[in-house]
Amino acid sequence: MNKRIAAMAIGLTALFASFDPAQAVLIFASDYLGNVAKYETTTGSLSALGSLNGFTIGKVMGMAYDGTTNSILLIDRNGRNVYSMNVQTGVASSLFSLSRPFQGGAVKGGRLYVIDETYQTMEAFSLSDFGAQGLSGGIAPDHTHAIGVNKSTGQLYSMANHNFRHVSDDGVFGNSFLTTTGSIFNDIDYLAGDFVGVVQGSGITRIDGVTGDVSSLVTRDELLAVGVDTITIAGQGVAVVVPEPSPLTLLSVLFGFLIVTFRKWEAHRLPGTAKK
Repeated sequence: MNKRIAAMAIGLTALFASFDPAQAVLIFASDYLGNVAKYETTTGSLSALGSLNGFTIGKVMGMAYDGTTNSILLIDRNGRNVYSMNVQTGVASSLFSLSRPFQGGAVKGGRLYVIDETYQTMEAFSLSDFGAQGLSGGIAPDHTHAIGVNKSTGQLYSMANHNFRHVSDDGVFGNSFLTTTGSIFNDIDYLAGDFVGVVQGSGITRIDGVTGDVSSLVTRDELLAVGVDTITIAGQGVAVVVPEPSPLTLLSVLFGFLIVTFRKWEAHRLPGTAKK
């Protein structure tokens, strides 16, 4: 009987695991007009998500993922506005206006972090009341467009003049380089110890977090085929979405834990008590 119970538990674990969709990392990239593509790392599929057609766009120069609303935020630097686009439906809306030309983009702790193009300082805006937070950090060491965030640890990063740096929550740029690469990206985000970036005339690039070596995830022609033009004008955004474990994944882990616990209990029962 116990063997049947154990076999049933193993079968349920396999069942939940087999019906649990792969928890793919999603990478979103936009061109300067706010046409957005979605790249799924597990399957390699690329598709159009949505666009900012219908809005008057200056130049999108940054993107960030807001997990609270499950949307990507597109920063229109020249139009001085932030737009929100649902990552499932692609429906876009105007979120709030900006008083200055900001770019880049990273969401952490209910704040949208951006770079002031003119003064080259970092600012953060509350995503509840859209008020500027008045960060105390100084001027960036190099002219900076691109920022990103490790969504697990909350560490902010910047990229400028081929170099990646840490940035504090107050907007203080680190003095040392994390890694150096051959290109200068318009926007970046963090991906499992590495970075992803976009730059004019190219597609979506992965940058090794240690060596700085680059590899192509999506080519510019592939982006162009789904309506994202990274060739015409320098202005793009990129954002990485790392999904939380699904309920099926958590149930699978729970069943696995119960199996191990049951087997340990059975192995430590006193001799002569086992059921036939």
